[in-house]
Amino acid sequence: MKRRDFLSMTVGAAAMAGTRPVFATARQTGVIGANNRIRAAIIGCGGRGNAVARDWQLHKDTVFVAACDVDDMRTQNSANTLAGRQEGAKVDAVADYRRILERNDVDALLIGTPDHWHTPMVIEGMSAGKDIYCEKPVSNTVEAAVAMRDAARKSNRIVQIGTQQRSWVHFMEAAQMFQDGYIGSVRYIQMSPPGGGGGAVAPPDPSTFASRQPAEPIPPGFNWEMYQGPAPRKPYLTARRGFRGWWDYGGGNLTDWGVHLVDVMAWLMKLDNQAPLLTSAVCQPQNSLRDPERTPSSYAVTWQYPNFIATLGNVSLPGVEHPEENYGDWFFGQRGVLLLNRLGYDFKASGGGRGGGGRGAAPGAAGAAAAGQAGPAGRAGAAAPAAGAGAPAGGGGRGGGRGQAAGAPAGPAQAPMEPKRVWDLNGRSEAAGSKFADATRDHVRNFLDSMRSRQPPRSPVEAGFAASLPCLLANVAIREEKTVKWDGNKVILT
Repeated sequence: MKRRDFLSMTVGAAAMAGTRPVFATARQTGVIGANNRIRAAIIGCGGRGNAVARDWQLHKDTVFVAACDVDDMRTQNSANTLAGRQEGAKVDAVADYRRILERNDVDALLIGTPDHWHTPMVIEGMSAGKDIYCEKPVSNTVEAAVAMRDAARKSNRIVQIGTQQRSWVHFMEAAQMFQDGYIGSVRYIQMSPPGGGGGAVAPPDPSTFASRQPAEPIPPGFNWEMYQGPAPRKPYLTARRGFRGWWDYGGGNLTDWGVHLVDVMAWLMKLDNQAPLLTSAVCQPQNSLRDPERTPSSYAVTWQYPNFIATLGNVSLPGVEHPEENYGDWFFGQRGVLLLNRLGYDFKASGGGRGGGGRGAAPGAAGAAAAGQAGPAGRAGAAAPAAGAGAPAGGGGRGGGRGQAAGAPAGPAQAPMEPKRVWDLNGRSEAAGSKFADATRDHVRNFLDSMRSRQPPRSPVEAGFAASLPCLLANVAIREEKTVKWDGNKVILT
């Protein structure tokens, strides 16, 4: 597929689609609610938005005053549910999010919309003087992500991106150990998502291009025009509401689970101000039909950074204690290997060999499986996942220990690394009573505290951009069938 309009679309033009203003006019400059409570509004009342709102309401120094969605029934249901959890304090059901931006009694926005709306709403919300908690990714296109980053740099508003693993206790503990040099320098990282995600909702006839299928009736109370927003206008299909499976509204599994995995890599390797030098990717489309509107079901990605390489393929080896215990971020270091995911962390001592711990390790096999499932790895760099079982893994061998982004180099006299494992098989779902509950609650708490202190939150726009950009570049590589370079502001196809 060749260059498309999405590579040149500006956010200004996108946000103006349907005559929507880019900037609102209301100005809110501080927390001025009654009893010093932060007054919030939710925009996007789907599953994730409501889940964050539920944890948000555990904090008694805040109150919701409005709810908004393109589906009238969801809007009203969320307004009623929110009011019921705050002793009946009224929550207005609002049909148009711009009416919320105009209100002076809204201090904070919770944005849980489809991805293509994130950038326009964050930019408009900052202009309206609101602080914002926005779900990840920052956008579904590179250009929109850059626009959000640049606007946030010029704004004094607090923006927290919903990469809540940065507020997860065991992630923070593992990150500190990693950055203290527990596994030494790192030259290779393998990432694998768990099952699910990606919005794989098929249209009525999955064997036919969506553009050739007849439009379905728009349900009563559903604003299809507003749903599309800055995206191109298309006939209504119920399947399009599974937004992650469509390029117009999302980015598939890569910008769903992929962003969480890349965020962990960016955090531990201190990459918030770095981007990959090269990005290559291959994919296998849904049901072997290469529909230009649909995101792929399988993929393999390779990123080259100045001092290490990273791979991401959407498979992981099945576990023994838990089916998904091997998903997550595998960091191969000079002294050992770290597996970090929502079940916990597992530091293993190196197994020896030229790779500094990579020989025979599970992630190498997972990487090879990812490359095999995701299609032929013929382009430059795309075969890298299969290399996880050897030489690229650690810093041992030629060039080991030179100037890595994070993970201190291990000197020759260092004692062997002591294995350490912290694990909870209920951890992934933030299950109540597990060791790892309350990550989203704590992420919201960090945001509310930042609103009061005016200090940066744990996941500001810069961090959200660093987590999203590699995945967005990978999607460009998939769509354009080319290796991608990044010059700091725009995509270069090679």
